[in-house]
Amino acid sequence: MTVHSARHSYVTHLTEDGVDRRFLQQQVGHENDSSTAIYTHVSDDFMNTMLHRALAPALAPFPANKGR
Repeated sequence: MTVHSARHSYVTHLTEDGVDRRFLQQQVGHENDSSTAIYTHVSDDFMNTMLHRALAPALAPFPANKGR
């Protein structure tokens, strides 16, 4: 494993563990968040979980109108 691939793994694992992006950005010494994002190679499972969480409120059934 090279130092470069270790940086990618470090950022990816911390991202999947929910560590704040600004903290990661500081840890790897990037000036811009977009640079840090390049280092992140999250798994398909992680992406699916995050997508499900983001869409869940929009896909939830509407509560029944009781008393109408």
